[in-house]
Amino acid sequence: MKRILPYILLAMVAVRCKTESDVAPSSGSFIRYFGSENNLDAKLALEDENGYTLLSNVEIQEGAAFKYKIRLIHTDRNGNLQWQTNYPAFPLEVDDKSMKAASFIPLANSGYLIAGDRINADGTTDLLLLRTDLNGNMQDSVTISATDIALPAGASLHGQAVIQLEDNGSYFVALARIENGNGKDMFVARFSTQDLSIQWKRQYGAGSSSLINKLYTNTTKNLFWAGSVTSSGHADVRLVEAPKDSESPIIGDPIVSPTVDENAIDFCQAVGGWAITGSSNVNGNDDIYLLKVSNNSEVLYEKVIGFEGGRNDRGNSICPGADGGLVILGTVESEETQQDLYLTKRNAIDGELIWQVQYRGEDREEGASVRTTSDGSYLIFGTTYFGDRVRKLMLMKVKQNGQL
Repeated sequence: MKRILPYILLAMVAVRCKTESDVAPSSGSFIRYFGSENNLDAKLALEDENGYTLLSNVEIQEGAAFKYKIRLIHTDRNGNLQWQTNYPAFPLEVDDKSMKAASFIPLANSGYLIAGDRINADGTTDLLLLRTDLNGNMQDSVTISATDIALPAGASLHGQAVIQLEDNGSYFVALARIENGNGKDMFVARFSTQDLSIQWKRQYGAGSSSLINKLYTNTTKNLFWAGSVTSSGHADVRLVEAPKDSESPIIGDPIVSPTVDENAIDFCQAVGGWAITGSSNVNGNDDIYLLKVSNNSEVLYEKVIGFEGGRNDRGNSICPGADGGLVILGTVESEETQQDLYLTKRNAIDGELIWQVQYRGEDREEGASVRTTSDGSYLIFGTTYFGDRVRKLMLMKVKQNGQL
């Protein structure tokens, strides 16, 4: 495929805000901030029947060391706080275990299931699944360590994503990234929905890689995930298909250029295949990257969204639009605030621009997720920096054209 990757120079619509009181929501749009005495990092926000559920990590500094907790927040449909819960609970003296979340799924009429890491005292991590009820109360959890799957000492399992499937009964499947030196870099396990007991586990090796925090399935219950693989000193996008309960996944070859770094950060299903966003350095600095491939990993098109000034930008999240198209949430560098959030809608057929908006806050911001809501709006979740050190969560709902 011929690579024509022009910069798309942007004329932005700016939205400036600092606190909730600065914003007068209209037509269901809003901006909300959530913080505490500790730093927070946004991971994922999803809509459910009663509002929105936000997943984040809490960073607690103890001298030169850090502890981590998972925080789940629930809001009403206007973004107002309903409840929040930490795992493990505060104070640290009661439970000083460290945990980090990567993603979660809502469980129909019963609660939430979080995938992430339990961090050990030696710095290694175990795959963690943690289940809560509808009010965020922890119900049960399970971990898988490196020694549980016969990995060498010092190896880690990083929980990435989880999905619930129905096939002669209900079960969960979790995806993890293996961090060690033997090339077995992907791990999938099946769990009982009753007690989270492990039903089977598989290791897949295909070179050093990073994984996106999502799992998908099809009508035959095959699993799909994506990420980046590093070979010959460059990162390339890779799509993986694993037949149900199989030890022989269909691991696609690295997609697109072997001489350019193309990092996959998020992906979603799209008409005729898959849409992937992340970053590409084909033009020198990192730019937002959009790649659409068929179900067989054939490249349908790719776009690089560039900005003036040679700054580093990236796509953080992608989802189908309310009325078709693809919506990308990105983080872009700016002179005024270091980083701003950027939202764009693209034609799903050819990747061409439909609209774009840059949200200029007073401080640095970093995107985490974007999702289409049931009323056709877009729910944006990210981390905002108040000053140099304080990190808080920002939840923003915008209209179908990206405007507040």
